[in-house]
Amino acid sequence: MADLVDFSEYAALTAIMYVGYTIAGYVMRQVHLGVRRRIEMTITSRAVWVASVTLVLCAAVTADTLVTTDGKTYEGKLVMRTDSEVVFLAYLDSGKKMTVKIPVGKIASIKKGEVNKPAAKSASKEPGLGEVSPEPKAPEIVTYDKPTYYRIPLHGVVGETFVGSVLEKSLKDALDRKADAVVLEINSPGGMLLELQKIIPVIRDYNDKLRVVAWVRHNALSAAAVTALACREIYMEPGSRIGGATAFKMTILGMPKAIEEKMQAAWRAEARAVAETGGHNTLLTEAMIDNALELHLVVENGMKIIKEGTGEHMITRKGRLLVMTTGEALEYGLSSGTAGNMKELTELLGLKDAVECKGLGTLLAEHRKEVLKKIAADWKKLDEEFESNMKKAWDNNPVRFTYTYWKHNRKFTPASRRKWRERSAACSRFLLKAEKALETMVGLAKEHVFLMASAEMLEHRKKSIGELREKIRKDSWKASPDDIAG
Repeated sequence: MADLVDFSEYAALTAIMYVGYTIAGYVMRQVHLGVRRRIEMTITSRAVWVASVTLVLCAAVTADTLVTTDGKTYEGKLVMRTDSEVVFLAYLDSGKKMTVKIPVGKIASIKKGEVNKPAAKSASKEPGLGEVSPEPKAPEIVTYDKPTYYRIPLHGVVGETFVGSVLEKSLKDALDRKADAVVLEINSPGGMLLELQKIIPVIRDYNDKLRVVAWVRHNALSAAAVTALACREIYMEPGSRIGGATAFKMTILGMPKAIEEKMQAAWRAEARAVAETGGHNTLLTEAMIDNALELHLVVENGMKIIKEGTGEHMITRKGRLLVMTTGEALEYGLSSGTAGNMKELTELLGLKDAVECKGLGTLLAEHRKEVLKKIAADWKKLDEEFESNMKKAWDNNPVRFTYTYWKHNRKFTPASRRKWRERSAACSRFLLKAEKALETMVGLAKEHVFLMASAEMLEHRKKSIGELREKIRKDSWKASPDDIAG
């Protein structure tokens, strides 16, 4: 009986397996059939879609042109025509359609033809953090029948809006356009020596290729004054100033600090070399830098001569950096003339009835202003992002919280260990985000001279955050208050 009972159990099991396989086979066949039908439906749907697109494209390229008696032209499709009016579906430049009704008397012609339906204009991609919009393209070169001047505005701080890259591209463009004179329109309080060292070689290079003149409008101080000295001709607007070119460095608090005498001596020599490039008096240049130098003016054989020391007609005394007014610069022979507007300047240059040679000079100057605004906004946003993530990291710093542990072995309870790990992970995550914001700021500081003062501080902060983040990551395994203390 035992064998029989065992056999019966096996038979029952076999029967159950058979029924199961039968049901599974049926389900699989139904699924296969469903998938096949779905594929067929998909293929059919795709065929219908392709046919529809083909019809739409055919409709798009087959269009009519309607011209009204007042000169307006519409491209699209003639919908309906009656004795009194015409209904026309017009394609707009935006990619949209508009139905217009036009009286028959105002229609000049309706012409059948093929025209592409205008596509909707794609939105231009906004530059991301640390990115700037592309520079403007040069206008088409135009031939003038009058003398021409090419204007390059050099306004603002040297190293910010007043930069060597804009000057170099503008001078190259002026050379391509064969301008009779290039006017560097200077109005600047000065700026960074590093940027000036990029500007001077550019002017030197183009002095023999173009007639490059400086026109001081209100201020040409410090680095801007030395820029003007590199030009062979300097003109000034009434009420302007030029000079005051001593070098200094900024402290971490943003205050000016005098540089060492060795560096000052090198800077004086460099400024004298620039004055020689422009053919100007080197004593005047050195007096702009060295307040210990005294100069006076004498007249010998009808000629004005500048000499060191004291005299009847003093130019500058000890303790004062030389800054000249428009009249003084003209009297001491630095300025070639005084011009209140461009017409007066071109007349002084001997360019009668001169016209402006339109080019990249003004376009690049305006673009540089927009770049500066974008960089300032990005810097502020990145700084806010850094501060926000640092606060979140501090809020999640695991060492700020109290944890429970077992008395017998001083190990954290499971709940405490879990909280420690969660907070460690969150803290590390926010520190990483803060570090990435700093990386972008460091990149900006290296690319733009006026931000370089911040680069060293940012690098130090970035290094400190990286070390802290690594420590938090390593400490995430800690299981005891004794580990924390260690």
